[in-house]
Amino acid sequence: DPGWATPRSVRPGYGPFVDQRGNRARLEKFAARGGAWLNLFAHTGAFSVSLLADGADRVTSVDLSAAYLERLNQSLSFNRERGVDPTHHDSVRAEGRRFLEKLDSRERFAGIVLDPPTAAAAGRRFWSLQKDLEPLIRQCVSRLDGGGCLLVTQNRSGPSLGLDRVLERAADRSHRSIARLEAAPADFDHPPRREFPEGDPFEGWLLELD
Repeated sequence: DPGWATPRSVRPGYGPFVDQRGNRARLEKFAARGGAWLNLFAHTGAFSVSLLADGADRVTSVDLSAAYLERLNQSLSFNRERGVDPTHHDSVRAEGRRFLEKLDSRERFAGIVLDPPTAAAAGRRFWSLQKDLEPLIRQCVSRLDGGGCLLVTQNRSGPSLGLDRVLERAADRSHRSIARLEAAPADFDHPPRREFPEGDPFEGWLLELD
């Protein structure tokens, strides 16, 4: 829906990002174990839909945009034939950091998806990937069940943030043991070019705890 008929109306500009196709597939075996999942900065919720289709017991999607969450709710209904039950999903309109800060300290998740924007305004608070991502990753790691997983991706111009090292530090500071840490790059139809590294801003890592 490009919105040409009503150009002054706010609407989501994008739906499911195809560069994340491989990562949705990577989470399939983890979602099949069930449990509660959290999708922060959910956008239009393609991860949430696929997690429920793959067997997650419950998914909570958090985003500041009411338009994105409405698109997500529609997608849940459209995918009933894939086994998606919208009653097993919660949409929360909130900023990701605030959501975790207000969450019950006992709440834990089988898995968390963290795909934040590079920069964004959130009321009086400003989100900066460079400054705010590592503290948020630490919070997410501390919220995982034993054996839980955390997918972190980012898409920005400039040098790599070194998410693998950030995840290792976060696990160490949370006194959690890493079972596996593997790269989670963009899917095959977004190949990098060796002679043009600045044109490949996508970086992703999948952490699994013991």
